[in-house]
Amino acid sequence: MACIICYHGPLCCPGDLQIPCIPHGIVRETASKHSTTELPPSKLEEITTASSDITPLKVAVNYFRRTYPENPNWAIPNIPCLVSLSLEKITENFIELAKTICLDTLKPKDRITILKKIPVDLPPEVVISVIPDQLYWKRCCLARWKICDLEKYGACWKRMFVERHLQELIENFLPGSNTYTDLTKVLSWCRVYVKRLIITQLLMPIDAIKTTSGSQGRSIQEVARNRLNLEGVLTALFNLEELSLTFSVRNCGMNFEWDMFSLTHEDCINLSNVFPNLNSLRILQLKDNRLTDNQVNYLLVKLENHPTLKELDLSYNHLEDEGAHSIAQLLTRSCPLRKLNIFRNNIGSRGAAHLATVLLKDCLLETLNVGLNRLEDEGGATICNTLAKNTHLTELNLTGNQLGEKTISVLSKVVEQNFTLTHLDLSCNNFGEDGGEELKIGVQQNKTLLTLDLRLCQVGPETECDIHEVLRRNYLNVSS
Repeated sequence: MACIICYHGPLCCPGDLQIPCIPHGIVRETASKHSTTELPPSKLEEITTASSDITPLKVAVNYFRRTYPENPNWAIPNIPCLVSLSLEKITENFIELAKTICLDTLKPKDRITILKKIPVDLPPEVVISVIPDQLYWKRCCLARWKICDLEKYGACWKRMFVERHLQELIENFLPGSNTYTDLTKVLSWCRVYVKRLIITQLLMPIDAIKTTSGSQGRSIQEVARNRLNLEGVLTALFNLEELSLTFSVRNCGMNFEWDMFSLTHEDCINLSNVFPNLNSLRILQLKDNRLTDNQVNYLLVKLENHPTLKELDLSYNHLEDEGAHSIAQLLTRSCPLRKLNIFRNNIGSRGAAHLATVLLKDCLLETLNVGLNRLEDEGGATICNTLAKNTHLTELNLTGNQLGEKTISVLSKVVEQNFTLTHLDLSCNNFGEDGGEELKIGVQQNKTLLTLDLRLCQVGPETECDIHEVLRRNYLNVSS
């Protein structure tokens, strides 16, 4: 029997039930041997047609139909392939499979899929040797820190994560509350990857309070303080190339004490014992530690025969002439130091004489920063006099040392004979216009000097302009 509307025959409607075709084109399937009366109510669906002349009918749509063209959002769910299911299971159970799976053997597309889905909070000691790819470690770094300067870590996200993780652990280590065993466990898996360690604070808890009698019969509390012993930590980092230590306590608030911002005698002993074991160390920074001459002497003795040290930063400390003498002794040894920064100390003319003695021996030092010290005119003239014979020094900073006419007189003569110095900073010294004219005469004969800072030297704008033209000429000659 045909359909009363479209006359399509038995293929249009199931069994003997004759219904009109749905105006919007519902697909019908062959089901001639079934009847709607045999279906349970749950299998029936009421369909209202767009035509008002057709009464809504209950048909076995869900039971017979495989497609729903009247539903624009309908689609058959795709059956996932075996590879997708395997990758999903690997992601869910990565910790259990970490020791057996090798990501390098997977296809690049599959490996990237796994690395994008692995949680970033997995234990580092588990995944550190399993995941060499940068994608996962980039996700870990960005999820943990807002600022990530990749250039400081050799363009390696994995190295950044390990070094900053160790840095936070050391800076927040509280002796007496944290155990050294926890730190040792971290060192066991991260020491291979650490090449640069920047420590900006070391906490100092109160370990013991001893009560003694004061001069006026009152009790005085002597506080015993012990920081984390860095000897065991730094010795384990056999690939360490750059080390920066600042013995201070951040955000101390009303608990401020000067002892929090300086090295103790025990700190000096522990640190000096480490230096002979750091055979790969190239850069050492101990700035802003309130170091004294005795402490520097004690530390530098252990660096005299260091094979790889290239840069030493002792700026913002309390060094005086004896400290400069200890530095000069270091430079005369076999230590291959290239850059020395003793900015903002208390070195005077005697200390300048010690440094000048080393410079006259044509040591390998290329950069010397003695700015904001107390060299005065005599000390400045002593150092400048060495430029006539020194053939390695390329950068010299003498800013803010109360230099005067004697220094300018010597510098104007030796600058004509020097062919290695390229950067010279004389700012914040009172030379006057006459001194500026004398310096200009010497600079005009020089062909290698590229920058000369004369700010706040009262040499006059015309002199500065003439010197700038000479420096510009030298720069163009070097560039060409």
